[in-house]
Formats: sequence, C-alpha cells, structure tokens
Amino acid sequence: HSSSIADGRPVAASSRSSAAPQPQLPSLLSGSSDGTARLWDLRTQRAALCIVAPVDADGDSDITSVAFHPLSSTTSSLGGGGAANTYSRDMTIYLSVGCGVYGYDLRNANAPIIRSYDADLSSALQCEDEVNEIVFSDSRAGAGANGKIRFAAADDLGDVRVMENVPFKLSSDSNGNNKERKLQRCRVLQHAIDDENAMATCLAFRPRGANDLVSGGTDCAIRLWDVSRPQRPSSS
Repeated sequence: HSSSIADGRPVAASSRSSAAPQPQLPSLLSGSSDGTARLWDLRTQRAALCIVAPVDADGDSDITSVAFHPLSSTTSSLGGGGAANTYSRDMTIYLSVGCGVYGYDLRNANAPIIRSYDADLSSALQCEDEVNEIVFSDSRAGAGANGKIRFAAADDLGDVRVMENVPFKLSSDSNGNNKERKLQRCRVLQHAIDDENAMATCLAFRPRGANDLVSGGTDCAIRLWDVSRPQRPSSS
C-alpha cells in the first residue's frame, strides 16, 4: 500500500493496514491508516482504483478492515466498463472506518479515485466502538443457509455484530443512503464474556458455511459461534 495517494498528494506513511484477496480474480484490496483503500491488479502489480475513506466523528479516517462482497467472486471481471468507462468493476467492497462500515459499488466508478460511498451500514450495525475486522460468509454456502450471506463485524467493546444479506448492488442518494432495501438490525454476540475489557479483534466464517463463525480477542480466547443461535458460543 503506497504512501502517496493516486492523485499525487503526499500522505504520511501508513502505520496500520489490512488486506483482502479476491478468490476468483488476480485482485487484492488493501486499506490503510492513511485513509485510503486500493484495488490492486496483481497481474500488473499496480493499483487500479483508489478509494478515499470518509472522516468519522472524531476526525479520523483510518481504515481498519476491508472486504469484498462474496458475490464479486462469482460475477466479476477485470475488463472494466468497456470503452465508455475504463474504471468500473463488477465488484462491491466494504471498508470499516472508526465505528462505521461503508460500501462502494465499483460498477459506479467513473474515475481512478472514488470519494463517495454508496451505502452506510453504521445505523444498522450500531457499533459503539472502533470496528477491528469485517468479514463475509462464503457465497458457496448460500444453498445450505436458505440463500443467506452473512456479514460480521468485531469491535473494541468485545462485541461481534452479525447481519444477513448485506447488499451487493448498491444504489444510493447523495448522502450515501442505500435505496434498494431497508437493512435489518444486527444480532450481537458477546465475545468478551469473561473479560469486560477485552476487544474482539478477528473473525472468520467456516468455508462453505454461513452459520459457523470464529472470533478471537485480546482475552486470548477463541470462540466458535453458531450464529443462528447467538446467545452463547458453542465452544471456547
């Protein structure tokens, strides 16, 4: 992740970063404390797009986690938007910044630098502290979970918030409010059961599974959850 933005403006070297591979394509998404995310074409080892994150209520724009929507892996191509638009990609990405999570439909990209998000999941998630990681369940698990793709976010309060059917195709107004559907409120899993000061720092769904979620935290604990029954972890 470069220390200078795509339009040439210098920024401080990043001190915190995250990355997510695109399983079906030679693409990588990276995010940094410099407030930018980049979509990389691994064939050329160059950034194809730069996304400038919004600034949160505390004046920070550090990107703590990045994720491809899993449907990108079944419908995307690197061919762009044809002659009319060389920047668009058949992908949707999500970034966590502070307590918020923002979605970008890259089919809407018309320039190499993207400054406006297409969806804001913050009101649905209602995270009360910084989000440390965001993950999606495997799209190949849909048939086994009534067609549901799940999304999870881990935060500094030790909570893990789980939502279903976070949208792939986004249509937004000028404020970044998603207009296609009303998002359901999330379910909250309490990773920090034994240590109220513990943070939930990392997450992973089981491959081909939308119900099995693993969380890890600063309490040195790993917990296995059945998110269809979120009251208590099924194993610790």
